[in-house]
Amino acid sequence: MCKGTPVQTEASFMASGGLVSRREAAGERVQVSAFILSVIVCALFSLAQVILDLPGAGEGARIEWEEKINPNAAPFASLMRLPGIGYSRAAAIVQYRENALDRDVSGPVFKTNEDLVNVRGLGPKTVESLSEWLEFGQ
Repeated sequence: MCKGTPVQTEASFMASGGLVSRREAAGERVQVSAFILSVIVCALFSLAQVILDLPGAGEGARIEWEEKINPNAAPFASLMRLPGIGYSRAAAIVQYRENALDRDVSGPVFKTNEDLVNVRGLGPKTVESLSEWLEFGQ
Protein backbone atom coordinates (compact mmCIF):
# COMPACT_ATOMS: atom_id res chain seq x y z
CA MET A 1 0.00 0.00 0.00
CA CYS A 2 1.10 3.49 -0.75
CA LYS A 3 1.54 5.97 2.01
CA GLY A 4 -1.35 8.46 2.10
CA THR A 5 -3.86 6.15 0.39
CA PRO A 6 -6.91 5.69 2.59
CA VAL A 7 -7.70 2.12 3.48
CA GLN A 8 -11.35 1.24 3.36
CA THR A 9 -12.48 -1.65 5.48
CA GLU A 10 -15.49 -3.76 4.60
CA ALA A 11 -17.47 -2.13 7.39
CA SER A 12 -16.69 1.38 6.17
CA PHE A 13 -17.44 0.28 2.58
CA MET A 14 -20.89 -0.96 3.54
CA ALA A 15 -21.52 2.11 5.71
CA SER A 16 -20.71 4.42 2.79
CA GLY A 17 -23.57 3.00 0.75
CA GLY A 18 -22.01 0.08 -1.05
CA LEU A 19 -20.71 0.23 -4.58
CA VAL A 20 -22.63 3.34 -5.67
CA SER A 21 -23.19 6.39 -3.55
CA ARG A 22 -26.60 7.99 -3.31
CA ARG A 23 -25.38 10.99 -5.30
CA GLU A 24 -24.14 8.74 -8.11
CA ALA A 25 -27.41 6.79 -8.09
CA ALA A 26 -29.40 10.02 -8.40
CA GLY A 27 -27.21 11.11 -11.30
CA GLU A 28 -27.79 7.79 -13.05
CA ARG A 29 -31.56 8.13 -12.59
CA VAL A 30 -31.43 11.57 -14.20
CA GLN A 31 -29.41 10.21 -17.11
CA VAL A 32 -31.80 7.30 -17.62
CA SER A 33 -34.81 9.64 -17.49
CA ALA A 34 -33.20 12.00 -20.01
CA PHE A 35 -32.43 9.07 -22.32
CA ILE A 36 -35.99 7.78 -22.16
CA LEU A 37 -37.35 11.27 -22.82
CA SER A 38 -35.06 11.73 -25.82
CA VAL A 39 -36.19 8.38 -27.26
CA ILE A 40 -39.83 9.41 -26.89
CA VAL A 41 -39.20 12.78 -28.56
CA CYS A 42 -37.39 11.09 -31.46
CA ALA A 43 -40.26 8.63 -31.86
CA LEU A 44 -42.79 11.48 -31.96
CA PHE A 45 -40.77 13.37 -34.58
CA SER A 46 -40.52 10.20 -36.66
CA LEU A 47 -44.26 9.65 -36.38
CA ALA A 48 -44.92 13.25 -37.43
CA GLN A 49 -42.67 12.80 -40.46
CA VAL A 50 -44.52 9.63 -41.46
CA ILE A 51 -47.87 11.39 -41.15
CA LEU A 52 -46.69 14.37 -43.21
CA ASP A 53 -45.41 12.06 -45.94
CA LEU A 54 -48.85 10.49 -46.43
CA PRO A 55 -50.48 11.33 -49.77
CA GLY A 56 -52.56 14.47 -49.46
CA ALA A 57 -51.15 15.40 -46.06
CA GLY A 58 -49.78 18.89 -45.73
CA GLU A 59 -51.76 20.17 -48.69
CA GLY A 60 -53.69 23.23 -47.65
CA ALA A 61 -57.41 22.87 -47.79
CA ARG A 62 -59.23 25.67 -49.54
CA ILE A 63 -61.21 27.73 -47.09
CA GLU A 64 -64.75 28.38 -48.23
CA TRP A 65 -66.60 31.23 -46.59
CA GLU A 66 -70.29 31.70 -47.07
CA GLU A 67 -69.90 35.43 -47.45
CA LYS A 68 -67.11 37.85 -48.18
CA ILE A 69 -65.86 40.50 -45.80
CA ASN A 70 -66.67 44.16 -46.33
CA PRO A 71 -63.69 46.19 -45.06
CA ASN A 72 -65.99 49.20 -44.60
CA ALA A 73 -68.02 47.46 -41.91
CA ALA A 74 -66.03 44.42 -40.78
CA PRO A 75 -64.96 44.30 -37.14
CA PHE A 76 -61.31 43.97 -36.21
CA ALA A 77 -61.57 40.21 -35.52
CA SER A 78 -63.04 39.52 -38.97
CA LEU A 79 -60.27 41.47 -40.67
CA MET A 80 -57.65 39.47 -38.77
CA ARG A 81 -59.03 36.25 -40.30
CA LEU A 82 -58.09 37.39 -43.79
CA PRO A 83 -54.99 35.66 -45.21
CA GLY A 84 -51.90 37.81 -44.81
CA ILE A 85 -53.63 40.18 -42.41
CA GLY A 86 -52.59 39.95 -38.80
CA TYR A 87 -53.09 42.08 -35.77
CA SER A 88 -51.19 45.16 -36.97
CA ARG A 89 -52.65 45.22 -40.49
CA ALA A 90 -56.19 44.72 -39.23
CA ALA A 91 -55.64 47.54 -36.75
CA ALA A 92 -54.30 49.75 -39.55
CA ILE A 93 -57.41 49.10 -41.67
CA VAL A 94 -59.74 49.94 -38.79
CA GLN A 95 -57.70 53.06 -37.90
CA TYR A 96 -57.71 54.27 -41.52
CA ARG A 97 -61.45 53.67 -41.75
CA GLU A 98 -62.16 55.55 -38.50
CA ASN A 99 -59.91 58.47 -39.50
CA ALA A 100 -61.67 58.74 -42.86
CA LEU A 101 -65.06 58.74 -41.16
CA ASP A 102 -63.83 61.49 -38.79
CA ARG A 103 -62.98 63.56 -41.88
CA ASP A 104 -66.63 63.13 -42.90
CA VAL A 105 -66.01 61.13 -46.06
CA SER A 106 -69.30 60.62 -47.89
CA GLY A 107 -70.01 57.04 -48.92
CA PRO A 108 -67.88 54.04 -48.11
CA VAL A 109 -64.20 54.57 -47.29
CA PHE A 110 -63.14 51.62 -49.44
CA LYS A 111 -64.88 51.43 -52.79
CA THR A 112 -62.46 49.01 -54.52
CA ASN A 113 -59.44 46.86 -53.69
CA GLU A 114 -57.14 49.65 -54.84
CA ASP A 115 -58.43 51.90 -52.03
CA LEU A 116 -56.87 49.52 -49.51
CA VAL A 117 -53.39 50.34 -50.84
CA ASN A 118 -53.76 53.68 -49.02
CA VAL A 119 -53.66 51.82 -45.69
CA ARG A 120 -50.19 51.79 -44.17
CA GLY A 121 -48.72 48.30 -44.34
CA LEU A 122 -50.81 47.08 -47.26
CA GLY A 123 -49.08 46.93 -50.61
CA PRO A 124 -50.45 46.11 -54.05
CA LYS A 125 -49.56 42.41 -53.80
CA THR A 126 -51.28 42.01 -50.44
CA VAL A 127 -54.37 43.83 -51.65
CA GLU A 128 -54.45 41.71 -54.81
CA SER A 129 -54.29 38.50 -52.77
CA LEU A 130 -57.27 39.70 -50.70
CA SER A 131 -59.53 40.44 -53.67
CA GLU A 132 -61.32 37.08 -53.57
CA TRP A 133 -62.15 37.54 -49.88
CA LEU A 134 -63.51 41.08 -50.01
CA GLU A 135 -66.68 42.79 -51.13
CA PHE A 136 -67.31 46.50 -51.25
CA GLY A 137 -71.04 46.93 -50.68
CA GLN A 138 -72.69 50.15 -49.60
